[in-house]
Amino acid sequence: MTRIKALPHEALRRLKWPLRLTRAGMAAERITRLFWPVWTILFVLAAALAFGAQDWLPVEGVWLGGVLALLALFWTFVRGIRHFRWPTEVEALDRLDRTLPGRPIAALTDSLALGGHDAGTASVWRAHVTRMAERARAARAPAPDLRIAGRDRFALRYAGLTALVMAVLFGSLWRVAEAPGLVSPGSTADAAAGPPWEGWADPP
Repeated sequence: MTRIKALPHEALRRLKWPLRLTRAGMAAERITRLFWPVWTILFVLAAALAFGAQDWLPVEGVWLGGVLALLALFWTFVRGIRHFRWPTEVEALDRLDRTLPGRPIAALTDSLALGGHDAGTASVWRAHVTRMAERARAARAPAPDLRIAGRDRFALRYAGLTALVMAVLFGSLWRVAEAPGLVSPGSTADAAAGPPWEGWADPP
């Protein structure tokens, strides 16, 4: 596997930071494409709780919705983990090379196959390598492509984000913290006991 530390030309060894940024951008692309359902579900769940769905739904409905949401989160997260691969240095080097005219990075990793003992051929090759080195020095990390319209044809991610924004503007995110209280051990008993009554009696 070609690694930047083993590349023969000094111009390639100067690509340390562009290569790191390219790998980070590729990782962001893969995370976005694989895990967008996870935060979409979280957005919808937070919006529902902020608008008080736990108040007007029966306890059974809240339990059912919570279980379904947890199962969906678990499935989408595990699916994303199973398919995620951290981009390798070779992949990042190829991505960076594709942004430059003439693929100079690939040219610098090549060697002269024929005519190496001919002075004229060797001179032409050195001039080519010098020209490619100048192009490689201009390498900049490309911006990551975070568009996932092909994977989310119904724009569910925008629907979830819109619901969250509406919840922030018109709901109360503090109500999200009330959801754990619905499944606490005493909640069912308290609901079954009915409203409390208090009385005072004056001594004779």
